[in-house]
Amino acid sequence: MNPATTDPDTLAAALALAGIGLWQCPASGRDVHVSAVFNRQLGLGEIARDLPLEQAVEHLHPQDRPLFLARLEQRDLVSALRLRIRHSSGIWHWFQVDGQPLANGDMLLTFKDISEFKQVEAAALDSQIRYRGLYAHSPLAVILWNREGRITDWNRRAEAMFGWLSHEVIGKPIHRLLLQEQVRSAFN
Repeated sequence: MNPATTDPDTLAAALALAGIGLWQCPASGRDVHVSAVFNRQLGLGEIARDLPLEQAVEHLHPQDRPLFLARLEQRDLVSALRLRIRHSSGIWHWFQVDGQPLANGDMLLTFKDISEFKQVEAAALDSQIRYRGLYAHSPLAVILWNREGRITDWNRRAEAMFGWLSHEVIGKPIHRLLLQEQVRSAFN
Protein backbone atom coordinates (compact mmCIF):
# COMPACT_ATOMS: atom_id res chain seq x y z
CA MET A 1 0.00 0.00 0.00
CA ASN A 2 1.42 3.35 -1.04
CA PRO A 3 1.11 5.86 1.84
CA ALA A 4 0.73 8.72 -0.64
CA THR A 5 -2.45 7.15 -2.04
CA THR A 6 -3.85 5.82 1.25
CA ASP A 7 -7.35 7.03 2.06
CA PRO A 8 -7.14 9.88 4.64
CA ASP A 9 -9.83 8.18 6.72
CA THR A 10 -7.68 5.03 6.89
CA LEU A 11 -4.68 7.06 8.06
CA ALA A 12 -6.80 8.86 10.64
CA ALA A 13 -8.16 5.52 11.89
CA ALA A 14 -4.63 4.09 12.14
CA LEU A 15 -3.43 7.10 14.16
CA ALA A 16 -6.49 6.88 16.39
CA LEU A 17 -5.80 3.19 16.95
CA ALA A 18 -2.22 4.10 17.96
CA GLY A 19 -3.56 6.76 20.35
CA ILE A 20 -1.97 9.65 18.48
CA GLY A 21 -3.76 12.99 18.45
CA LEU A 22 -3.35 15.43 15.58
CA TRP A 23 -3.31 19.15 15.01
CA GLN A 24 -3.25 20.61 11.54
CA CYS A 25 -2.00 24.18 11.64
CA PRO A 26 -2.71 26.09 8.43
CA ALA A 27 0.05 28.24 6.94
CA SER A 28 -2.44 31.11 6.66
CA GLY A 29 -4.89 31.98 9.37
CA ARG A 30 -4.74 31.19 13.06
CA ASP A 31 -7.29 28.36 13.34
CA VAL A 32 -6.00 24.90 14.22
CA HIS A 33 -7.83 21.70 13.31
CA VAL A 34 -7.77 19.49 16.43
CA SER A 35 -8.52 15.78 16.01
CA ALA A 36 -11.09 13.86 18.02
CA VAL A 37 -8.28 11.66 19.38
CA PHE A 38 -6.47 14.70 20.79
CA ASN A 39 -9.69 15.86 22.47
CA ARG A 40 -10.23 12.36 23.85
CA GLN A 41 -6.63 12.26 25.18
CA LEU A 42 -7.47 15.34 27.27
CA GLY A 43 -10.97 14.25 28.25
CA LEU A 44 -12.51 17.04 26.15
CA GLY A 45 -14.98 14.99 24.15
CA GLU A 46 -15.06 12.99 20.95
CA ILE A 47 -15.41 15.69 18.31
CA ALA A 48 -12.74 17.05 16.00
CA ARG A 49 -12.95 20.81 15.76
CA ASP A 50 -11.28 23.97 14.55
CA LEU A 51 -10.03 26.33 17.25
CA PRO A 52 -8.18 29.62 17.28
CA LEU A 53 -4.51 28.91 18.06
CA GLU A 54 -4.75 30.88 21.32
CA GLN A 55 -7.56 28.60 22.51
CA ALA A 56 -5.85 25.42 21.26
CA VAL A 57 -2.72 26.14 23.35
CA GLU A 58 -4.48 27.19 26.56
CA HIS A 59 -4.14 23.66 27.97
CA LEU A 60 -0.33 23.71 27.55
CA HIS A 61 1.70 24.20 30.71
CA PRO A 62 2.58 27.91 31.08
CA GLN A 63 6.30 27.10 31.13
CA ASP A 64 6.06 24.98 27.96
CA ARG A 65 3.78 27.28 25.94
CA PRO A 66 6.40 29.89 24.83
CA LEU A 67 8.80 27.23 23.50
CA PHE A 68 5.98 25.42 21.71
CA LEU A 69 4.68 28.63 20.09
CA ALA A 70 8.18 29.74 19.07
CA ARG A 71 8.93 26.39 17.46
CA LEU A 72 5.51 26.33 15.76
CA GLU A 73 6.08 29.85 14.41
CA GLN A 74 9.49 28.80 13.05
CA ARG A 75 7.98 25.55 11.70
CA ASP A 76 10.65 23.77 13.76
CA LEU A 77 8.71 20.88 15.28
CA VAL A 78 10.23 18.22 13.08
CA SER A 79 12.41 17.21 16.05
CA ALA A 80 10.47 15.86 19.03
CA LEU A 81 9.34 18.23 21.75
CA ARG A 82 8.15 17.00 25.14
CA LEU A 83 5.65 19.15 26.95
CA ARG A 84 2.91 19.08 29.56
CA ILE A 85 -0.75 19.48 28.72
CA ARG A 86 -3.54 19.74 31.30
CA HIS A 87 -6.20 17.03 31.15
CA SER A 88 -9.81 18.08 31.82
CA SER A 89 -9.38 16.46 35.27
CA GLY A 90 -6.70 19.05 36.06
CA ILE A 91 -3.82 16.55 35.97
CA TRP A 92 -0.83 17.38 33.80
CA HIS A 93 0.00 14.79 31.14
CA TRP A 94 3.30 14.57 29.28
CA PHE A 95 3.17 14.49 25.48
CA GLN A 96 5.74 14.00 22.79
CA VAL A 97 4.95 16.36 19.95
CA ASP A 98 6.36 15.79 16.49
CA GLY A 99 5.70 17.97 13.46
CA GLN A 100 5.89 17.71 9.73
CA PRO A 101 5.45 20.55 7.25
CA LEU A 102 3.03 19.62 4.48
CA ALA A 103 3.37 20.49 0.80
CA ASN A 104 0.61 23.12 1.06
CA GLY A 105 2.52 24.97 3.85
CA ASP A 106 0.39 23.61 6.70
CA MET A 107 2.07 22.02 9.69
CA LEU A 108 0.88 18.61 10.88
CA LEU A 109 1.54 17.90 14.57
CA THR A 110 1.20 14.55 16.31
CA PHE A 111 0.63 14.23 20.06
CA LYS A 112 1.58 10.99 21.81
CA ASP A 113 0.79 10.72 25.53
CA ILE A 114 4.03 9.65 27.25
CA SER A 115 2.83 10.18 30.83
CA GLU A 116 3.31 6.53 31.79
CA PHE A 117 6.86 6.61 30.43
CA LYS A 118 7.59 9.80 32.42
CA GLN A 119 6.20 8.16 35.59
CA VAL A 120 8.44 5.12 35.09
CA GLU A 121 11.37 7.44 34.40
CA ALA A 122 10.69 9.39 37.62
CA ALA A 123 10.33 6.17 39.63
CA ALA A 124 13.62 4.87 38.22
CA LEU A 125 15.36 8.12 39.13
CA ASP A 126 13.89 7.99 42.64
CA SER A 127 15.02 4.38 42.99
CA GLN A 128 18.49 5.27 41.79
CA ILE A 129 18.73 8.13 44.32
CA ARG A 130 17.66 5.81 47.14
CA TYR A 131 20.09 3.11 46.01
CA ARG A 132 22.94 5.61 45.87
CA GLY A 133 22.16 6.78 49.41
CA LEU A 134 22.06 3.24 50.77
CA TYR A 135 25.14 2.26 48.81
CA ALA A 136 27.22 5.24 49.92
CA HIS A 137 26.37 4.91 53.60
CA SER A 138 26.13 1.14 53.94
CA PRO A 139 27.94 -0.41 56.89
CA LEU A 140 28.81 -3.26 54.49
CA ALA A 141 31.45 -3.27 51.78
CA VAL A 142 29.71 -3.17 48.41
CA ILE A 143 31.70 -4.11 45.33
CA LEU A 144 30.16 -4.35 41.88
CA TRP A 145 31.83 -5.81 38.82
CA ASN A 146 30.89 -6.40 35.20
CA ARG A 147 30.78 -9.63 33.17
CA GLU A 148 34.51 -9.43 32.53
CA GLY A 149 35.19 -9.34 36.27
CA ARG A 150 36.31 -5.69 36.23
CA ILE A 151 35.28 -3.55 39.20
CA THR A 152 32.65 -0.95 38.33
CA ASP A 153 31.81 0.32 41.83
CA TRP A 154 33.52 0.29 45.23
CA ASN A 155 31.88 2.01 48.20
CA ARG A 156 33.42 3.80 51.20
CA ARG A 157 33.17 0.73 53.43
CA ALA A 158 35.11 -1.30 50.82
CA GLU A 159 37.75 1.43 50.84
CA ALA A 160 38.04 1.19 54.63
CA MET A 161 38.01 -2.62 54.66
CA PHE A 162 40.49 -3.27 51.84
CA GLY A 163 42.61 -0.10 51.96
CA TRP A 164 42.22 0.98 48.31
CA LEU A 165 40.35 4.10 47.23
CA SER A 166 37.65 3.58 44.60
CA HIS A 167 39.58 5.43 41.86
CA GLU A 168 42.48 3.02 42.43
CA VAL A 169 40.40 -0.12 41.78
CA ILE A 170 37.68 0.86 39.30
CA GLY A 171 38.34 -1.02 36.06
CA LYS A 172 40.71 -3.54 37.63
CA PRO A 173 39.95 -7.30 37.64
CA ILE A 174 38.39 -8.14 40.99
CA HIS A 175 39.89 -11.62 41.18
CA ARG A 176 43.45 -10.26 40.99
CA LEU A 177 42.83 -7.85 43.87
CA LEU A 178 40.85 -9.98 46.27
CA LEU A 179 41.44 -13.65 45.49
CA GLN A 180 44.42 -15.85 46.13
CA GLU A 181 46.04 -17.16 42.97
CA GLN A 182 44.95 -20.78 43.53
CA VAL A 183 41.20 -19.89 43.49
CA ARG A 184 41.24 -17.39 40.57
CA SER A 185 40.58 -20.00 37.90
CA ALA A 186 37.54 -21.32 39.81
CA PHE A 187 36.24 -17.76 40.03
CA ASN A 188 36.69 -17.25 36.29
